[in-house]
Amino acid sequence: MIFTSEMIHLTAIVLRERADAVSEALLRIGAVQFSRLAETAPDLGALMSSVSVDERRAELAETRRRIESLLTLGGIASPAAVGDTPWDASFDVAEVNARIDRLAHEVERFRSRQADIQRQINRITDVRRQLEAFAPAAGAGGDASALTNNLMRSGNHQYLDIRYGRIPENRLSDADRAIAGQAGIIMTMSREGGDAVVLVLAMKRNAAEVQRILSESGFRAMDIPKLPDEAGEGAIGRADEKLTALRAEQDEQAANTRAIISDRRSELESDWRRIRVVELMLSIRGMTSESSHATVLGGWVPLRKRDRVESVLRAAAGEACVLEWHTPAEFGRESGKRMRVPVELRNPQFLRPFQMLVTNFGVPEYGTIDPTPLVAVAYLVMFGLMFGDAGHGLILILLGLLGTKVMKKPGMYQLSKLLIWCGGASIVMGVLFGAYFGYELMPALWFNYHGVVAGHPSHGSIANIMDILKLTVLLGVGVISAGLLLNWINRIRTRDWKALFFAKEGVLGGIIYGTGVWVAYQFSASGFRFFPDLSVAGPLILVPVIILFLKFPFEAAAAKRSGGHGHSPLMWIMDWAIEMLEIFSGYLANTLSFMRVAGLGIAHVMLMVAFFQIAEMISPGRTSILSIIVLLFGNALVIALEGLSAGIQSLRLNYYEFFSKYFTPTGIEFRPVSLETQR
Repeated sequence: MIFTSEMIHLTAIVLRERADAVSEALLRIGAVQFSRLAETAPDLGALMSSVSVDERRAELAETRRRIESLLTLGGIASPAAVGDTPWDASFDVAEVNARIDRLAHEVERFRSRQADIQRQINRITDVRRQLEAFAPAAGAGGDASALTNNLMRSGNHQYLDIRYGRIPENRLSDADRAIAGQAGIIMTMSREGGDAVVLVLAMKRNAAEVQRILSESGFRAMDIPKLPDEAGEGAIGRADEKLTALRAEQDEQAANTRAIISDRRSELESDWRRIRVVELMLSIRGMTSESSHATVLGGWVPLRKRDRVESVLRAAAGEACVLEWHTPAEFGRESGKRMRVPVELRNPQFLRPFQMLVTNFGVPEYGTIDPTPLVAVAYLVMFGLMFGDAGHGLILILLGLLGTKVMKKPGMYQLSKLLIWCGGASIVMGVLFGAYFGYELMPALWFNYHGVVAGHPSHGSIANIMDILKLTVLLGVGVISAGLLLNWINRIRTRDWKALFFAKEGVLGGIIYGTGVWVAYQFSASGFRFFPDLSVAGPLILVPVIILFLKFPFEAAAAKRSGGHGHSPLMWIMDWAIEMLEIFSGYLANTLSFMRVAGLGIAHVMLMVAFFQIAEMISPGRTSILSIIVLLFGNALVIALEGLSAGIQSLRLNYYEFFSKYFTPTGIEFRPVSLETQR
């Protein structure tokens, strides 16, 4: 788990007629990241032809996306896995597209009606918005009905087209529907002799079309009389009625769409799985090379799965195959250069949130340390020290549990699980600090963080704020030292001897840093009054500095021997001076950067103290509803702001202070083609 998986490369030659069977067998076990023959054996690859599958894959991908779109319209998630769906060589995508076309045509009737309804909703909403403009103006003048009547008589309203007149009752409903389609409403004011006396309100931009509809409906205009006081309010009510009816009809059309798609769900999901299997098969076949009788395929396999892959492949090929296995080192000896090998990170499920943090930064170089377990420990310790409150940690756990239930995307799901881990770290540290929503409900098991920050005397190793700062500096020394040690292990595993000794993070740089830490510790222990005897520390710093200077002439000589241009002595000195500056100032800055852990922890405490003081000022010596509200708001604000800050700063310290010492993010992630391969 602490190192990336050891990989081995497979090259297989099988009979051409067995290529599909072999590809399907390898797809089922999902243990091979396929590569092209031209990448591993260029000479052999030039003698064979590649299999062209791009056009076919593009057609299948488009059909799959059409199915996913239909399922989404029906409120159905796309299948998460292919399952045991078999490979069907005779699969006819044209037949599937024909079925999709028929279903899409049925759905389109309801979708088109939904779009029409939405346009009507938008138009009537515009009318309603204009009608509402009467109310504030009336409030300023006092008489709402008088202002409404004046506006309607004048016909000078900026946006509304207002008409008053008679229309035959038997044509009223048709006119009403037609006007609704033009951002308008018809209000029936009274009924007289087979006619309806109506008030027509529409947007002025549609005035010409409204005039045409009314003319065809037998509308006869009349002068606008003094309208009833409730006319303005009635128009808004009528608009609301229409909007309610339209939204109900829109929901009905959406329900019809879902029902039709739901009836075809099993068929759509079956087609999706069949298409996905064919897509995956083609992704494998697209990486193969062929001659008239044979097919060559190859790829990277975790060493632990070699025997299984070989047995499955031989069975699928009917033993008529030739297999070759090569390690990355063998490729390197043959080609003279290092092969880019995919990296498999093998971490248990409970560490996947921290693996996500690692891969967001980059994939480690093949053969080096997988930092996921180390990141988990470092991240949680830092977060707990900055956000140490058992009550706040409990809230984070509850939020994380809620997130795992409602978050469907893998990234958000893992982020929710990370929140649970952070909550656990906060609870542990909160118990050690005796902090429960800012209260000391139980005695601290380590030291009272709130008491120390507030200036109350404390016994033990942490008695004041300076001790908290020292604690975080020691944490920084530990993390940086661990990073240097991991870097040396990585360089030994990759046989990079030059970097092991002469890089800033190498052995010589580590000796300088360790000596500097010892000198700083002795100086601090003396109360910052005396430096320690430098008879030992001096040589431990001076000798590595001299050796690091001498590497530049050797590098220049090597460059000249290889036909390059060596630097001048002045350039050696400048390069050496810059490197020394980076080592001394860089390590100092990296170490002091961990003081932000103390800063965030102190800020967390001080915010809680501030809200308690505000609550006390509101209700001195007693508890009131307002003081409780202040405390609830304060805790919520601290959880949101400090929780986010602690999470970001913990990540930053891991990325820039820890990873920078040993992590080489040049790897490529191992992505085997399997039935679970994400699209």
